[in-house]
Amino acid sequence: MATTTPFDTHSDRYEAWFQEHVFAYESELLAVRELLPGTGKGLGIGVGSGLFATLLSISHGIDSSRAMLARHVNVV
Repeated sequence: MATTTPFDTHSDRYEAWFQEHVFAYESELLAVRELLPGTGKGLGIGVGSGLFATLLSISHGIDSSRAMLARHVNVV
């Protein structure tokens, strides 16, 4: 069974890493954007805090870590 403990315990560190490593974040964002279709609706699986989903125009997502979901108000 999968555990969410690291994400529940360290959600603040996860977010901070992307803020400190902006170029890595932007690179990953561009790579994911290349794989998404140009139109339609999407659902983020393992959406976390919505850090990527927001900029990828993904308005709905799920995640097993309540702490990560609590960090972003636009994902359910």
